[in-house]
Amino acid sequence: MEFLAENPWVANMIDIAAKYQAGFGYSPPSPVLAVNANEFRKLVVAEIANIWNKSKTVEDGLNNLQQTLIDWEATMGIVPGAA
Repeated sequence: MEFLAENPWVANMIDIAAKYQAGFGYSPPSPVLAVNANEFRKLVVAEIANIWNKSKTVEDGLNNLQQTLIDWEATMGIVPGAA
């Protein structure tokens, strides 16, 4: 309960996860990314888990996620901003 008191946003994420069990109901807005939505979600959720369990700060986790997605796009041959 102390964790939830310190992180009130987690309760909302739990509600969302209960309603949208397949990747929190989120799919990338870009059709180029949507083709690889499952892998995209896995990358995002893995880094969010690091934030949730406090192994990374929000800032560090989001910075790491941004770099992870940039690297993933490059590996996949995805051009940022392409439709």
